[in-house]
Amino acid sequence: MPKPTFFNLPEAKRKAFLETALEEFAGRDYESASISQIVAKLKIAKGSFYQYFEDKRDLYLYLIELAAQERIRFVKSLPPPDPQKSFFAYTEWLLEMGVRFTFEYPRLNQIIYRAMFGTLPFRDEMLQRMKESSQDYIRQVLMQGIAAGEIEPDLDLELVAYLLNLITNDFNNFLIKKLELDPQRLMEGDYSQLDLEAIRGVFTKAMEFVRYGLAKRRV
Repeated sequence: MPKPTFFNLPEAKRKAFLETALEEFAGRDYESASISQIVAKLKIAKGSFYQYFEDKRDLYLYLIELAAQERIRFVKSLPPPDPQKSFFAYTEWLLEMGVRFTFEYPRLNQIIYRAMFGTLPFRDEMLQRMKESSQDYIRQVLMQGIAAGEIEPDLDLELVAYLLNLITNDFNNFLIKKLELDPQRLMEGDYSQLDLEAIRGVFTKAMEFVRYGLAKRRV
């Protein structure tokens, strides 16, 4: 996490710092990204960087956390096309909007793809931070489903939120294999291979499983 001195910077300087850092990490893998390049572009002394962050790893993890939080904010900012949607249809729509975030914020999504599919030396910690960022939001969505009478109120909310969090955070890996996507192109910011209709079909099947489980349906 940033040191207090970073948050004490004027907003314009903080924003410029983060945009420059994001550009560096989105365009290169972790090992190739350079703090020297960041401070050179900002025209600040390298020592200033260490007044704001412990090291490159500290900055990178903060950027990942910001990207994950921004994706949640993006989804929450969009009004559902139909306010009367069922909980399950609404959740499916949320998943689709998460994919649309890719096109609206390509650099933020690019750093997420690089973290997920690149050669990050602390990938497990990064994934854990992403899960923690989304856990509370998933819990809120579940509570809405309970309030609407569409989800069993006696369910263990923490357990269900945890399981759904595991699914949603690993869903990109499944899509990569299922739709035969090229992770390298995604890391480079090339999203031309993404087929929203095909992705939507996978989401629909995923929500059918969440809604009906594994039991054979009675006719």
